Amino acid sequence: MDGGSYHQALVALRSSKENERVEAAYQIRQLVLRAGRELGVEMQRFEENLYAELFGLVHSRVIEEKLGGVAAIEALIGA
Repeated sequence: MDGGSYHQALVALRSSKENERVEAAYQIRQLVLRAGRELGVEMQRFEENLYAELFGLVHSRVIEEKLGGVAAIEALIGA
């Protein structure tokens, strides 16, 4: 799994541009799907780290970060 893509997507979730946040949310979804196939036992650690990141975004004081967190959650649940 590409850690660089994961990090870039997390950074993009904080963007002030909605289209960048939405694209990053989609990338997070794709990375989670791929991680499920590739990581096996390490998937739990990956998910815990991702959920901690999303929790931080959703509870941020910066509105763009909140929106990025929500976009990622929506993408993960398929909304």
